Amino acid sequence: MLTNHKGFGGDFGDAIEKELEQSEHVEIASGYFSVNLLNKLTPTLLAIAQKGSCKLLFGMIYHERVTRNQKDCLTELNRKLKAISNESGVYVTTRCYHGKIFKFKKEGREKYYVGSSNFSSAGFKTNTEFNLEIRDPEDQTSIRNFLEFLFSERGGKRIGYPLDQISLELKKDANKKDQGARRRAKRRVPTLFEVKKDASKKDPEAKFLKDCEITREKFPKKNAIRSNEILLRPDDQPNSSLNLYFDAGRKSKRQGGPVYTPRPWHEIEITTRAQEQQKLGYPKGEWTAFVEDNGKFYKLDMITSGGKKSLKDIQSRGRQVLGELIKGKLERKGCLRKYERITSDILDEYGRKTILLKQLSDNEYILEF
Repeated sequence: MLTNHKGFGGDFGDAIEKELEQSEHVEIASGYFSVNLLNKLTPTLLAIAQKGSCKLLFGMIYHERVTRNQKDCLTELNRKLKAISNESGVYVTTRCYHGKIFKFKKEGREKYYVGSSNFSSAGFKTNTEFNLEIRDPEDQTSIRNFLEFLFSERGGKRIGYPLDQISLELKKDANKKDQGARRRAKRRVPTLFEVKKDASKKDPEAKFLKDCEITREKFPKKNAIRSNEILLRPDDQPNSSLNLYFDAGRKSKRQGGPVYTPRPWHEIEITTRAQEQQKLGYPKGEWTAFVEDNGKFYKLDMITSGGKKSLKDIQSRGRQVLGELIKGKLERKGCLRKYERITSDILDEYGRKTILLKQLSDNEYILEF
């Protein structure tokens, strides 16, 4: 037992650094890492790669994003490891992996440690943690198989990828991109040619909620024909629907192989159940949602899509608009932080688990959340 407490096994980092010095092959799969520890241990990790192989996997940084220092640290370490051997390198999971596994191998003998410590200075020394060496042969086989899954396609759909196949987003870039796009859209004046060209076309798709704002006078005042409630089920859909951000992301082809990029934070859809789709007044095809939020009024272009047998996915035409509305409400009330997964507990704290659609006509609704 290693807890970073003198009375209960001492520092986890002392044991791990000793194992690193003696190992010929290392596989480490951790949720997080710290730059100072990785920099400190880089000479040791490179020496292991020279003797055999060194693989490091981090499971919580794809969606939570990284700082510039973290990205530079991983990129440089991966470059140095790959220069020694293609059997070594840095890996990242596109699904959230929060476990901590440390595997060491020398002359055919393997050692495994599992527990709560991340590959970080705090996990190695300052936090009170709980870690165990796993000695049971059957348990070791199970851990070995799981590591093979994390580092490859073995055992099902892949979630771990080499760093050069992952687009790591910086924590500060998301707001900058949104603000930059808004500023460019605000100051850009269309040419006369563009005005004439677009005159006969449908209005361009709104990219932000602000683009959908209307005056109070344009907000419908007529009574609803009927109402439908759509139940939100985030615990059943941890990587889709409201939590689409935590999906594996989008794959783009680049020279050297595919690259995976996270979806935008505000991109969501509302996935409905068959009994909801069968109710009278359930929206189909293209439709309009009117929304009142925080003293402002909006007109959203919406679409209900899905497979051949159902219309289950409710989305805004601009893929981020509906998410900006719903997540914005949760964030303003203090129930949700950016890059945090929506759960039923968060909806309980907000005070609502449904979307209410008040039908005004065949294709017009008031949406309430």
